[in-house]
Amino acid sequence: EKFNSTLLTTDEEKRNPVNVDALNSLAKLLATEDLNIVHNATATTASFSPETRTLILPAWKDLSKVVYMLFTGHEVGHALFTPVGGRKHPKIPVEYTKRSGFQSIINVVEDVRIEKKMKRKYPGLRVDFTEGYRRLLRAGFFGHINVAEINASNLIDRLNMVYKCSGNLSGIHFEEGEEKEFLDRGYLLESFEDTVNMAVELYE
Repeated sequence: EKFNSTLLTTDEEKRNPVNVDALNSLAKLLATEDLNIVHNATATTASFSPETRTLILPAWKDLSKVVYMLFTGHEVGHALFTPVGGRKHPKIPVEYTKRSGFQSIINVVEDVRIEKKMKRKYPGLRVDFTEGYRRLLRAGFFGHINVAEINASNLIDRLNMVYKCSGNLSGIHFEEGEEKEFLDRGYLLESFEDTVNMAVELYE
Protein backbone atom coordinates (compact mmCIF):
# COMPACT_ATOMS: atom_id res chain seq x y z
CA GLU A 1 0.00 0.00 0.00
CA LYS A 2 1.47 3.31 -1.09
CA PHE A 3 1.82 6.08 1.48
CA ASN A 4 -0.73 8.86 0.92
CA SER A 5 0.06 11.91 3.06
CA THR A 6 -3.25 13.61 2.14
CA LEU A 7 -5.01 11.10 4.43
CA LEU A 8 -3.23 12.55 7.46
CA THR A 9 -5.34 15.72 7.57
CA THR A 10 -9.07 16.29 7.93
CA ASP A 11 -10.93 18.82 5.77
CA GLU A 12 -11.37 21.05 8.81
CA GLU A 13 -7.63 20.98 9.49
CA LYS A 14 -6.92 21.91 5.86
CA ARG A 15 -9.06 25.01 6.32
CA ASN A 16 -7.05 25.92 9.45
CA PRO A 17 -3.40 25.21 8.62
CA VAL A 18 -0.74 24.72 11.26
CA ASN A 19 1.05 27.80 12.60
CA VAL A 20 4.61 26.68 11.88
CA ASP A 21 6.22 29.44 13.95
CA ALA A 22 4.17 28.44 17.00
CA LEU A 23 5.09 24.79 16.41
CA ASN A 24 8.78 25.67 16.23
CA SER A 25 8.55 27.58 19.50
CA LEU A 26 6.78 24.65 21.15
CA ALA A 27 9.46 22.22 19.95
CA LYS A 28 12.15 24.39 21.55
CA LEU A 29 10.18 24.56 24.79
CA LEU A 30 9.73 20.79 24.87
CA ALA A 31 13.44 20.28 24.28
CA THR A 32 14.25 22.79 27.06
CA GLU A 33 17.02 24.19 24.85
CA ASP A 34 17.55 25.91 21.53
CA LEU A 35 17.18 23.72 18.45
CA ASN A 36 17.77 24.26 14.78
CA ILE A 37 14.44 23.44 13.14
CA VAL A 38 14.21 22.78 9.41
CA HIS A 39 10.97 22.13 7.51
CA ASN A 40 12.00 20.09 4.48
CA ALA A 41 9.55 19.39 1.65
CA THR A 42 11.62 16.43 0.45
CA ALA A 43 11.94 14.72 3.85
CA THR A 44 10.22 11.32 4.00
CA THR A 45 9.91 11.47 7.80
CA ALA A 46 11.11 13.51 10.78
CA SER A 47 14.68 13.16 12.04
CA PHE A 48 17.08 14.62 14.57
CA SER A 49 20.85 15.10 14.42
CA PRO A 50 22.28 15.14 17.97
CA GLU A 51 25.62 16.51 16.76
CA THR A 52 24.16 19.66 15.18
CA ARG A 53 20.99 19.74 17.37
CA THR A 54 18.94 19.98 14.16
CA LEU A 55 15.32 18.83 14.05
CA ILE A 56 14.06 18.12 10.52
CA LEU A 57 10.30 18.03 10.02
CA PRO A 58 8.63 17.01 6.75
CA ALA A 59 6.86 19.92 5.07
CA TRP A 60 4.06 17.88 3.55
CA LYS A 61 1.13 19.87 2.19
CA ASP A 62 -1.58 20.59 4.78
CA LEU A 63 0.07 18.36 7.41
CA SER A 64 -2.14 18.21 10.49
CA LYS A 65 -1.09 19.51 13.89
CA VAL A 66 -1.48 16.11 15.56
CA VAL A 67 1.01 14.48 13.15
CA TYR A 68 3.39 17.42 13.57
CA MET A 69 3.12 16.95 17.33
CA LEU A 70 3.85 13.24 17.02
CA PHE A 71 6.92 13.87 14.86
CA THR A 72 8.08 16.74 17.06
CA GLY A 73 7.51 14.86 20.31
CA HIS A 74 9.35 11.81 19.02
CA GLU A 75 12.41 13.70 17.75
CA VAL A 76 12.57 15.94 20.83
CA GLY A 77 12.65 12.66 22.77
CA HIS A 78 15.90 11.86 20.98
CA ALA A 79 17.17 15.37 21.71
CA LEU A 80 16.51 14.92 25.41
CA PHE A 81 17.26 11.26 26.01
CA THR A 82 19.49 9.79 23.29
CA PRO A 83 23.13 10.58 24.13
CA VAL A 84 25.39 12.22 21.56
CA GLY A 85 27.75 9.56 20.28
CA GLY A 86 25.56 6.81 21.69
CA ARG A 87 26.14 4.60 18.65
CA LYS A 88 29.76 4.26 19.82
CA HIS A 89 28.73 2.83 23.19
CA PRO A 90 31.43 0.43 24.44
CA LYS A 91 28.94 -2.45 24.66
CA ILE A 92 28.26 -2.24 20.90
CA PRO A 93 30.79 -4.37 18.97
CA VAL A 94 32.55 -2.09 16.47
CA GLU A 95 31.61 -4.29 13.52
CA TYR A 96 27.90 -3.95 14.42
CA THR A 97 28.03 -0.16 13.98
CA LYS A 98 28.69 -0.64 10.25
CA ARG A 99 25.75 -2.96 9.64
CA SER A 100 22.37 -1.59 8.59
CA GLY A 101 20.57 -4.51 10.23
CA PHE A 102 21.90 -3.58 13.64
CA GLN A 103 21.17 0.12 13.06
CA SER A 104 17.53 -0.71 12.29
CA ILE A 105 17.23 -2.76 15.46
CA ILE A 106 18.75 -0.18 17.78
CA ASN A 107 16.50 2.48 16.19
CA VAL A 108 13.37 0.47 17.02
CA VAL A 109 14.51 -0.28 20.56
CA GLU A 110 15.58 3.29 21.31
CA ASP A 111 12.32 4.65 19.87
CA VAL A 112 10.18 2.79 22.39
CA ARG A 113 12.39 4.02 25.25
CA ILE A 114 12.39 7.70 24.29
CA GLU A 115 8.66 7.74 23.50
CA LYS A 116 7.90 6.31 26.95
CA LYS A 117 10.06 8.97 28.57
CA MET A 118 8.43 11.77 26.54
CA LYS A 119 4.94 10.62 27.54
CA ARG A 120 6.08 10.51 31.15
CA LYS A 121 7.60 14.01 30.96
CA TYR A 122 4.75 15.53 28.91
CA PRO A 123 1.57 13.47 29.55
CA GLY A 124 -0.41 15.67 27.15
CA LEU A 125 1.53 14.16 24.24
CA ARG A 126 -0.03 10.73 24.81
CA VAL A 127 -3.12 11.62 22.78
CA ASP A 128 -1.02 13.10 19.97
CA PHE A 129 1.14 9.98 19.78
CA THR A 130 -1.86 7.63 19.63
CA GLU A 131 -3.84 9.69 17.11
CA GLY A 132 -0.75 10.58 15.06
CA TYR A 133 0.22 6.93 14.65
CA ARG A 134 -3.41 6.03 13.84
CA ARG A 135 -3.32 8.46 10.95
CA LEU A 136 0.10 7.34 9.74
CA LEU A 137 -1.10 3.74 9.83
CA ARG A 138 -4.25 4.59 7.86
CA ALA A 139 -2.23 6.57 5.29
CA GLY A 140 0.13 3.65 4.62
CA PHE A 141 3.19 5.25 6.20
CA PHE A 142 4.44 1.90 7.51
CA GLY A 143 3.70 0.05 4.32
CA HIS A 144 1.83 -2.76 6.09
CA ILE A 145 -1.65 -3.43 4.75
CA ASN A 146 -3.09 -5.57 7.54
CA VAL A 147 -2.30 -7.51 10.69
CA ALA A 148 -1.82 -10.77 8.77
CA GLU A 149 0.97 -9.16 6.75
CA ILE A 150 2.55 -7.77 9.91
CA ASN A 151 2.42 -11.22 11.53
CA ALA A 152 4.27 -12.64 8.52
CA SER A 153 7.13 -10.18 9.03
CA ASN A 154 10.22 -10.59 11.20
CA LEU A 155 10.39 -10.03 14.95
CA ILE A 156 11.86 -6.51 14.85
CA ASP A 157 9.17 -5.28 12.42
CA ARG A 158 6.44 -6.75 14.64
CA LEU A 159 8.00 -5.12 17.72
CA ASN A 160 8.17 -1.78 15.90
CA MET A 161 4.50 -1.88 14.93
CA VAL A 162 3.33 -2.84 18.42
CA TYR A 163 5.52 -0.30 20.19
CA LYS A 164 4.32 2.52 17.93
CA CYS A 165 0.76 1.51 17.10
CA SER A 166 -0.49 -0.71 19.94
CA GLY A 167 -3.29 1.78 20.62
CA ASN A 168 -4.55 1.31 17.06
CA LEU A 169 -3.72 -2.34 16.29
CA SER A 170 -4.60 -5.67 17.82
CA GLY A 171 -3.84 -9.26 16.95
CA ILE A 172 -0.09 -8.99 16.32
CA HIS A 173 1.36 -12.34 17.34
CA PHE A 174 4.45 -13.12 19.39
CA GLU A 175 5.60 -16.61 20.28
CA GLU A 176 5.63 -17.63 23.94
CA GLY A 177 9.12 -17.49 25.39
CA GLU A 178 11.86 -15.37 23.86
CA GLU A 179 9.67 -13.26 21.54
CA LYS A 180 7.26 -12.23 24.31
CA GLU A 181 10.17 -11.65 26.67
CA PHE A 182 11.69 -9.17 24.21
CA LEU A 183 8.28 -7.50 23.75
CA ASP A 184 7.83 -6.99 27.51
CA ARG A 185 11.43 -5.95 27.99
CA GLY A 186 11.05 -3.07 25.53
CA TYR A 187 8.43 -1.42 27.74
CA LEU A 188 10.79 -1.57 30.75
CA LEU A 189 13.78 0.21 29.16
CA GLU A 190 15.02 3.20 31.14
CA SER A 191 18.68 3.92 30.30
CA PHE A 192 20.44 4.07 26.93
CA GLU A 193 22.56 1.18 28.15
CA ASP A 194 19.33 -0.82 28.50
CA THR A 195 18.64 -0.01 24.85
CA VAL A 196 22.10 -1.14 23.79
CA ASN A 197 21.88 -4.42 25.70
CA MET A 198 18.49 -5.31 24.21
CA ALA A 199 19.50 -4.29 20.67
CA VAL A 200 22.67 -6.38 20.78
CA GLU A 201 20.77 -9.41 22.04
CA LEU A 202 18.05 -8.98 19.41
CA TYR A 203 20.64 -8.67 16.66
CA GLU A 204 22.52 -11.73 17.81
